[in-house]
Amino acid sequence: MKSEVIVRLAEQQDALWKRFAAHTTEMVVTKTGRKMFPKLEYHIEGLETDKMYALVLEIRQVDDYRYKFSNGGWVTAGRCEGKIEEKKIWHADGVMTGKQWMSTAVNFDRLKITNNSKDTCASHVFLHSMHKYIPVLSIFESPSNSPFLMPQQTSKPIAVVKIDYTDFIAVTAYQNQTVTSLKIAHNPFAKGFREGTSTPTQESRKRNSSSTPEDSQVSSPQPKRIKSEHPLPPTIPQILPFAPNPFMLPYSPFLFQAMVAASGGPQIPFFHFGPTFSPTLSLASSNSADSEKDVDLTP
Repeated sequence: MKSEVIVRLAEQQDALWKRFAAHTTEMVVTKTGRKMFPKLEYHIEGLETDKMYALVLEIRQVDDYRYKFSNGGWVTAGRCEGKIEEKKIWHADGVMTGKQWMSTAVNFDRLKITNNSKDTCASHVFLHSMHKYIPVLSIFESPSNSPFLMPQQTSKPIAVVKIDYTDFIAVTAYQNQTVTSLKIAHNPFAKGFREGTSTPTQESRKRNSSSTPEDSQVSSPQPKRIKSEHPLPPTIPQILPFAPNPFMLPYSPFLFQAMVAASGGPQIPFFHFGPTFSPTLSLASSNSADSEKDVDLTP
């Protein structure tokens, strides 16, 4: 005889869900997807230890109404936009034995809720904002002992669990200040808001009012500059031969011709009148005479 399958929330999460439910739980949906808080963390009992099971989570729409927050509470505001087909989110661990499922808490950390109807991510669930939803957990028995063989879509679950106080309203921004305060107080990812004074809604408004079109665009982080352990040697500028403009220098034609010859630059013709005199040759002759005196070995 099979025992009854019992599913309950983990103690800490169960207390949080009940506390939020007293004020009507709100869950923010975004284009890129947002994780749910409180979490969906379950403990399962009553499975057969040696049989294989798979777990599926669905977010089902509670009713056919749209809601609005008015005078400190939620009220219906007309018919819903139309129910959407519930998306089945299979647990990431796949098929495991009953013993494995019952040995630890089961959570759906990868699940995100979004208001982007074109989102095709397997772990993202599309929801209409201002509509009420409730998570539903189903347990399927695998037709074989293979951990790779998932149950068929037409298979009937051995257990379907819907905990009443886990229903919530999908919103794009928190409406109830009490719910906002509870999120900040208990959500570990809201540490920045606890240290400051702004609420998530106020921070969102600040970003929207102060951002420019350039600021609103998503940009990739700048790549880090890698400093080489063996830097390249510095580039030494090439020194070109000295070739000055004769008309930019003080008038000294003979000295200018000597400077050009010494630098190895191109010879520039210089026209002048008077007796021909080459200071270069004179200097060379003088140097030759001095050299002969230095090497004269006659006694």
